[in-house]
Amino acid sequence: MRKIIPILLFVFSFTQSLETKATHVMGADIEYTCRSKDTFDFIVRVFKDCKGVSLSAIAMNVIGIGCSYTSSYTMTQVSCQDITPVCKKSCSKCDRTNCNAYGYPNGSDASCSFPYGVEKLIFKQTVIFPKNNTCCKFRVEYSQCCRNGAITTCCAGDNFYSYAEFNRCITPCNNSPTLTNDPVGMYCVGNCICYNNGARDTSNYDSISYHMAQALSAFGSPATYQGSYTYQYPLYYDGFPSIKKYNDKTCKGWLLDSITGDLCFKPMQQQVSVVAITLKEWRKDSNGKMVNIGLTRRDMQLIIVANCTNKAPSLPAATQVGC
Repeated sequence: MRKIIPILLFVFSFTQSLETKATHVMGADIEYTCRSKDTFDFIVRVFKDCKGVSLSAIAMNVIGIGCSYTSSYTMTQVSCQDITPVCKKSCSKCDRTNCNAYGYPNGSDASCSFPYGVEKLIFKQTVIFPKNNTCCKFRVEYSQCCRNGAITTCCAGDNFYSYAEFNRCITPCNNSPTLTNDPVGMYCVGNCICYNNGARDTSNYDSISYHMAQALSAFGSPATYQGSYTYQYPLYYDGFPSIKKYNDKTCKGWLLDSITGDLCFKPMQQQVSVVAITLKEWRKDSNGKMVNIGLTRRDMQLIIVANCTNKAPSLPAATQVGC
């Protein structure tokens, strides 16, 4: 039985720190909620290195798929939070004393010896489609310069881009899944890891499937990985690159479970990499056939650290029988 390892607290012995340049974006995801066929609420969550420069204004574009429609919006920031996985009394590179207008960390804390700081910023926008608009399918996209300069396997300093797709004409009107776990991937070399983004659809109860995806610098422009790394196998895991199928007992191989969304691997080298996952939503049509009704993406950065004193806990195997 697969062991799910909840890595929440991170310990603290390093061979070196991975410094960033002026670039900063570590990942993002987009969520949407349907109020009516004509009105949608959008949320963009951006995960940022606190050592990087401040984000510029968040621009969101809505583009018709197979029809002529384009609109652009400058989103409103509604919250900001230091989500670095350290103990409450420990410091991070996020400056918690020099706060921004929302009362949250802003900038870098040079006095903290812990070399990492991750900040989550949330932006919102309501979109009202014109009554005479006949488009059904749309792509909503977010782009920002630039990806974190600390990335070692691909695309450091490249433009960051992500998107979601939705259909406003289906009934009942669709909401995207909600991702309940932050993508703060800081893991130790040699530990068996199983991470889950915690996707839920408690409004429509549609089915969700999970797929490795290209990290992007623009729509249709995939990031370039170095050497033998690819978007399917983006870091040096136990068995890389020859072993593809994951083994629960040995942790060798790489797994993104298409049904549960579990991402499982054992990192074997200190590095910083990028993982992108597409979440597709499925619903039965009038003929009982499962059809894809929308997609969202999570683009995330994984930080693998050597010489950790921490050992990940594991849960004993458990069996449940129900009817």
